[in-house]
Amino acid sequence: MSCLIVPKRSFLPFLVLIGFLDTSSLSSAARPQSDLGAGEQADDPVRRAILFKDPFPRNVTELRQRLRELGGTLNSHLVANGGHEHPVAPARVMFMSFETYSGPEPGGRVEEGDLFLGYFLVRQGNQIVVSGNFVELIAWDRTKRVFNFWELTDGKWQFRGDSNDVLENVTSVNMGLPSPTFKFVRDSPDGTPVLRCSGCHTLGSPIMKELEPPHNDWWTSEHKLPLSGFQLGTDASRLFETARDASNLARHVSNGIDRLIAARGTTQGRKHLLRSLFSTMEMNLLSDRLPFTTRVQNGAAVEIPAAFFADLRLAGQAPPIRVSVDVYQQALAKVQSRFPTAVATTSRETRHAFLIPARSHIDNRFIDALIEDGVIDDEFVADVLSVDMTTPVYSKTRSVLIKFVSEAVEGPDELREHLIKELRNAPAGDRAASELLKNLTDPARTMAAHRAAAAAYLEACAAAASDPVTIEAWLRIANQRRQAIDDAETALHPDGTITEKGFREVFPMQQPSAPLRLNSGTCRAELQS
Repeated sequence: MSCLIVPKRSFLPFLVLIGFLDTSSLSSAARPQSDLGAGEQADDPVRRAILFKDPFPRNVTELRQRLRELGGTLNSHLVANGGHEHPVAPARVMFMSFETYSGPEPGGRVEEGDLFLGYFLVRQGNQIVVSGNFVELIAWDRTKRVFNFWELTDGKWQFRGDSNDVLENVTSVNMGLPSPTFKFVRDSPDGTPVLRCSGCHTLGSPIMKELEPPHNDWWTSEHKLPLSGFQLGTDASRLFETARDASNLARHVSNGIDRLIAARGTTQGRKHLLRSLFSTMEMNLLSDRLPFTTRVQNGAAVEIPAAFFADLRLAGQAPPIRVSVDVYQQALAKVQSRFPTAVATTSRETRHAFLIPARSHIDNRFIDALIEDGVIDDEFVADVLSVDMTTPVYSKTRSVLIKFVSEAVEGPDELREHLIKELRNAPAGDRAASELLKNLTDPARTMAAHRAAAAAYLEACAAAASDPVTIEAWLRIANQRRQAIDDAETALHPDGTITEKGFREVFPMQQPSAPLRLNSGTCRAELQS
């Protein structure tokens, strides 16, 4: 759940202008009325282990104390907002802590992965302290078998909705519609949309952008987070002393995704489920596996993830493309890369080089579930992903093809037959529709043929990796992919997106360039047509 969307309408002005309002001194009588709404009926650890008695916790300190009093374990996982080596972030928030709780609750037990909570560590003079003013919680509801989303803001508890509400919220997103919007299921009394969380948690599950190693900006046992001369307050010091490796959070986020998909199944609208194949509903970040400074010091090649070039469902477990670190550094200078952008720096890269969006674990698991349930087959997956193959994520070309899919079809054969009929009626100039039609009807365009084409393309990428001009273009395309996250339909939410711009530094800044794409024969860049 590595995305805390700060409420723009009420909380962010305090965050930016005057820092965090400390509500720890509020008396019980002065505590704002909590708006639990449908959360009154929740069967999750928030209701059972936190809000089971008055007075309710008013801040993160009281919340954590209540859980500790139950005798369980809180595991904290820390991420730097300004980049691993540059904790000074655009806002006052320097670090975020994402915790899991496991242990007793009244009348039962909470397993790790049933409850996630996230909150901020902020600058206060030269100290880093825990701010309890805003907490986001995600909890598994054992009756509804979905995740519930909660917030504690300025001492007030609010139930924000559940996984099913999120799906309702994004019902028109990535459906090939001319004017997609986020549909707010419920509104709070002050007019703030309840489902702000759908701006990040697009499919209703916990998230962690850096789900795969090396967990770029996270505290790990091998690479702890530097403090850049700041001192730690008492509570913050305890968090850093007891922090768990980011892989622990990644495991429980992955398990939570798998559990939600298993509970949800594929009985909902088939066309909505197929969005995870045709488009990018969520993304995870991939990068080189070793720190860039290590590559530079050792003179070792930078390794660009194969998922940058082609979807791994086509490419398989292809090895990364190796690029000379000297050539790579020259290319960084050519594109005028700089990171972070919030402070004066000579650094040109994130901690791990070539940080890019790739297909998410949850999108992959939705596709797996569709195959397991016989809704689609591997041949169909390969046919779709081979359209605009060199743009594995955020492909507008491939995404719009879902408009030809019917909601009423059953099974892979009927889906294929109906789609072929619709594609044959597509406008003559629709090249993407023509390409998919060929994939579905040409006997030579089998899954094996698509995978062979992807393998040949990756061989061309390896051959082109020694050309400085090509590496410069790859960096520019990587920058386009990063920008595509904020240009996508999933970023239309008015209250925040997954990249947390202005709040967290994630990617380097580059000199703008003309839109480019990779040629599937040479792996070199060409202008987008």
